[in-house]
Amino acid sequence: MSAAVRELFDLVTAKVLSARMAALENPVDDLALTAPPLAPMLVSHDPRLADVAALLELPALPALLELASRLTGMRFVAVARVTAERWTACAVHDLLGFGLQPGQDLVLETTICDEIRQHHHTVQFDHASADPVFSTHPTPAMYGFESYLSVPMFRRDGSLFGTLCALDPNPSQLDAVSVRCFEVLAAWIGAQLELEDTQGNIEGQAPQTVRAALAAVAEQAARIAASAAPTSALHDTAKRIEALSQVER
Repeated sequence: MSAAVRELFDLVTAKVLSARMAALENPVDDLALTAPPLAPMLVSHDPRLADVAALLELPALPALLELASRLTGMRFVAVARVTAERWTACAVHDLLGFGLQPGQDLVLETTICDEIRQHHHTVQFDHASADPVFSTHPTPAMYGFESYLSVPMFRRDGSLFGTLCALDPNPSQLDAVSVRCFEVLAAWIGAQLELEDTQGNIEGQAPQTVRAALAAVAEQAARIAASAAPTSALHDTAKRIEALSQVER
């Protein structure tokens, strides 16, 4: 990680820590912060941190993020909770030594995810410094990356949860099918979040909706796998998503 990125990360971490220390001195703001500091996300009333905990409970997610890294050739992949106020890392696969941990924030306005929060579209570029749009965009230069892919993640009611994003200091050469597979993975994660939310509601309509979403994800993943070379990262990622999306009828 470059010195500039490390300096920014340290600054953001310091700001977050300062805010949490201030909350400790004023427990009215967040009574949960009086809990032991080693596991704040397990006791905090902050709903973002509950989302972090829910994602960390998905046993397949770390391996899927590793597959997403192979698929894109990008060494940093993360699921982020994105709101109008905060960008919070929920799950991270980091081979760049960026150092971001689940539950930690970046300054929302410095992220491309903030723009995705507003327009709800995938953003992808292979080579920022040569891109007609992103060569002058402040975020790639600030964080020191050339290749980037980020897709919005939605809940079943259509509201935005956050993003699945990947980046690397080196340029990439992603094709449309790989980008689509990344989007299917984001849909799988969104469906899993809904599945967690609807556990115990066996006779309700929500579980049926989630099962339909997972079936659609499985179908899309199967089509991608069928078109991919058998030994490719694309094939492996799509087949894994397909297997994880199988639901009982």
